[in-house]
Amino acid sequence: MSTASDIASPAADLRARLSDASWVALGVAVILCLLLYPLLGAQYLPLTDLPNHMARHTIMADVAAGGPLTEYYTTQFVLVPNSAADLLWRLLGYPGDAVAFSYWVMSFSAANLLLSTLVLARVVHGRWTAWSLAAGLMVYNCTFLFGFQNYSFTLPFAIYAFALYLRLETRALWLRALVFATIAPVLFLMHFFAFGVLGALAFGRELQKLAEDRTWAALARGAIMGMPFVLPVLWLAYGILTGPASPAGSYTDFGTLQDRLNRFLTPIFALADDDVGPMNAHAVLITLALYAALATAVLPRIGLTMARVMWGPVAVMVVVALAAPVWLSGVAMVDVRFVFVMILIAIAATRWPEMAFGRAVLLAAAVLGATGLRSAQINDWFQMHDQEMRDLMAVMSETVEPGDRVLPVRAPGRFNDERLWHVQGYATATQKAFMPTLFQGVHAVQLRLEWADHATPTMHANPACAIFQSAPPEPGSRTCRKEPYTQGWDTKFNKVLAMEPLPAALVATAPLRLSAQVGRFQIYDVISR
Repeated sequence: MSTASDIASPAADLRARLSDASWVALGVAVILCLLLYPLLGAQYLPLTDLPNHMARHTIMADVAAGGPLTEYYTTQFVLVPNSAADLLWRLLGYPGDAVAFSYWVMSFSAANLLLSTLVLARVVHGRWTAWSLAAGLMVYNCTFLFGFQNYSFTLPFAIYAFALYLRLETRALWLRALVFATIAPVLFLMHFFAFGVLGALAFGRELQKLAEDRTWAALARGAIMGMPFVLPVLWLAYGILTGPASPAGSYTDFGTLQDRLNRFLTPIFALADDDVGPMNAHAVLITLALYAALATAVLPRIGLTMARVMWGPVAVMVVVALAAPVWLSGVAMVDVRFVFVMILIAIAATRWPEMAFGRAVLLAAAVLGATGLRSAQINDWFQMHDQEMRDLMAVMSETVEPGDRVLPVRAPGRFNDERLWHVQGYATATQKAFMPTLFQGVHAVQLRLEWADHATPTMHANPACAIFQSAPPEPGSRTCRKEPYTQGWDTKFNKVLAMEPLPAALVATAPLRLSAQVGRFQIYDVISR
């Protein structure tokens, strides 16, 4: 016979779970408000590579409509493994302004990264956990702030996919293999590195299961579940071996021991400029605090506890973060894409044991306080950049016409200010001008052969010393070697965009006439000789 206590226990447990879910829901609402506040207040985001992605989307739409950029570019529909935003842009029928489209893609990506980590934690622990809200501290990670649009958009879906991978573990092997035979190629096309994250997590889980059940049957099951991930990799290898050489080159570099130490300390850094020092210092403190908290998972009955199901996936993500190269086949900053993911997965894998109310309040206050401070710093930075970009839009709207060929230049001593490395992409995204520094190589936009000597595959704005013979050299290790596309620049381009006012003495030696200046930006007409 059931007793009263037997009947009451399930109800009490349900009330406790509902209470936990309610607190977590409130926390999600607060964290999302803090995270999205900087994005809602700025139209032009200081995400370094993003203007080049906006430019590519503008080119795709303009060429499809037979616009002025057709003179310089062609497009084709090709399936390449970093096409998430490009495919979305195309499938939606090129919906208006590429700048606004990228703004909403990045805003969605920020919110979705937090939500995907919460869902993974829910699957791992069987309940919503307040600790997983700490993932909000990783949302403004370096790949987001660098403007890696396709990766940022795809990564949350890789995390959702791994949550599904765990959720289906008790289902029939053929069903699991069939589901991921569909998911894996889609993720591969959205972004190869996000696909790699899912593959690494799945491999870690299968490796753990094999270690726990050392049988041929376990090995066979793992091999079958690995097939959906092997086939896209073979597809990529075939394309690399049989396709034309990438304009971006094939340079690969694993970096130094110092590089590896730096990447573990700087997963939420922004690129260097004069305004991010305090924000990056705070980022290091956040990272160290999270490492300290996560380290308690190896101390029984003291701090966090890690779900057994996640031991293998977390271990493999640590190895991936340690082993990732700095450059891979012409792609830069590969290493920075995995450390923050390792931290997110570790957060989802762990939870605090039951704790006293006062201690829980202190922990929540610490997470909310750190998130709020970082959000405020990000907001100030976004606002400053947004105002400068409005100046850029104003000066270009006065002087740059569709089809103009614009050469971007940095004033002497300003090249190391990396925030503005690619903002010249706005000349294409908003004015439909030709810009020589847009990305080439792995996307569906190709430069026409007759303009090949007017552009470079992956490059920032030029330091003045690489354009003007009278300009002083850049400090530090930066060289002033002239790139081939800048040879004879005064015959190839009809406009020069200066990111900072150029010295009058330097301009006097060049065939330039100042056309307009707004804020820090100048536009010069190139005087025909």
